[in-house]
Amino acid sequence: MLSRCSHLLITPLFSMRIYATRSNYGVPRIVIQEVVNNTLCLEHLDQATTFLDRQYANNTLMYMAEIWKHPVNLLTKDEDGREVVLTARANT
Repeated sequence: MLSRCSHLLITPLFSMRIYATRSNYGVPRIVIQEVVNNTLCLEHLDQATTFLDRQYANNTLMYMAEIWKHPVNLLTKDEDGREVVLTARANT
């Protein structure tokens, strides 16, 4: 079926809106996968499109482990596309 519109003009604002909604507005999507032996296991969902600032991620995991009182793991990818697990342990 042919579209009635013969062309589509993509303006910078329109393309920014499309990108923003597809990239969760730049906020990485991280979900809880499971809890194993009191270790909170998280996964970074959009690893191919949103890369984590390693320093910020490590600091955030440390704060989460402090609140959780047990280790927190985050599955993500490094700059070369290899899976890595970032881990923070609670200070006891």
